[in-house]
Amino acid sequence: MILEIIGLVLLLGKDKKKPQTVKRKRKMKVFEGAAHEKVLEVCTKLGINPDWLYLVMNSESGLNPQAVNGDPIHGGATGLIQFMPATAIGLGTTTQALYKMNAVQQLDYVYKYFLPYKKNLKGVKSLYLVAFHPASLPYQNDLSHKVGSEVGNVWALQVAQGNPGLKASPTDVYVTIGSFFSYIDKKLKQ
Repeated sequence: MILEIIGLVLLLGKDKKKPQTVKRKRKMKVFEGAAHEKVLEVCTKLGINPDWLYLVMNSESGLNPQAVNGDPIHGGATGLIQFMPATAIGLGTTTQALYKMNAVQQLDYVYKYFLPYKKNLKGVKSLYLVAFHPASLPYQNDLSHKVGSEVGNVWALQVAQGNPGLKASPTDVYVTIGSFFSYIDKKLKQ
């Protein structure tokens, strides 16, 4: 079950094992019960603010572990953070298996996915960049960097074609770190 909360958010305080509550301006869906406890556990282990992970999961899947972008059998991104098929295999599962999991089960894979990047998760933007295109993380301070160009310009074009809403304008050819961060800023204001 999902609750919508207004005005409160759990943050990790100085002692990152004890969440604290602070006021928030926007409305965001959060899990309740065991799934919410699992989010808190994952975020504590990663040393991140649970609100960051909730923002990514809300944006990517609406907190629906069965959310699929495309055909899950033939390559659709699946689940809470939209795992790609090759990523799921790298984590020891498949998108089909992820699709059959509930949120609590899938959050183990969310943790496993973000764990290698733990030391670089400095804020919601770096967390979301890892979810979207982790190879771009080393370039997060270069706002003109073309997301995907570290693999090649053809891949950067494919990233942009598959994610036109992330470009600064419809006439732009590429998604840049700057345009991606602007997208996140808009999400934060919603």
